[in-house]
Amino acid sequence: MWKKPRITPIFLFPVLTAIFVLATEANFLTSTFLFFGVPAIFLSWKNPKIAPRILIFSATLTIPLAIIIDHFAVLDEAWYIPNPTFPFRFFGTITIENIIWAFLLAWFVILFYEVFFRPARKFPAPNHFSKLIILLGTFLAIFFILMSIRPNFHIPFAYFWSGTVLGAIPVGIFLIKKPKLHLPLLKTAGFFFFLAVILEPISLYLNHWTFPGENFVGWIEIAKFRFPIEEFVFYFCLLPITICVWWEIFGNYQDLRVKSE
Repeated sequence: MWKKPRITPIFLFPVLTAIFVLATEANFLTSTFLFFGVPAIFLSWKNPKIAPRILIFSATLTIPLAIIIDHFAVLDEAWYIPNPTFPFRFFGTITIENIIWAFLLAWFVILFYEVFFRPARKFPAPNHFSKLIILLGTFLAIFFILMSIRPNFHIPFAYFWSGTVLGAIPVGIFLIKKPKLHLPLLKTAGFFFFLAVILEPISLYLNHWTFPGENFVGWIEIAKFRFPIEEFVFYFCLLPITICVWWEIFGNYQDLRVKSE
């Protein structure tokens, strides 16, 4: 049985973290660790059986995708990290901070989903983790070949296309096939929407990230903060569900939380 901590302090944690980050003007890496890493470590400590698998899955999923997506997004000026802690960028575009951000977020999302909302599985599921490795390995191979042939290859509207192909389409298909998981996924998404509402203005205010380009569907302006519609749709709303869907399809969870009856 999972050791399920009370959920109320989990909602309180982003508020307290936001106050600390603003008061100290923490940099992007520190803010990322505090908002995502600390609660992920806490949930892992409470649930040591599931934690290693989710940790490995999160790293396997996010590192290749973060490399590819970040490269094309920065080339398209979809987003930019102006003050990275590590002063170098792979291919002149990819920051280590963005990879860490993606990994810690996925780690936290899947732990939160499994601990608080995922119903116990009625039977062991097949293990498709090896298929994920093959799929992402293929993506990386194509990416590196493309970079060697056409290093300046550019995808217009990179944020929209990456969010649609890797997020909206698989999420839509999965939700049609798995209606019983709608509520757990929506509950998980609700918490991370709340977190994003807190984190986005802080990150823009502290210049952790910017949106310098114009290849967006449109813009949302609230007070002095301005961010693309894609940020709201794919990050605020869909990203937590997308991460959970990839976990449901490819995660190595086949003997976790299986009902005995």
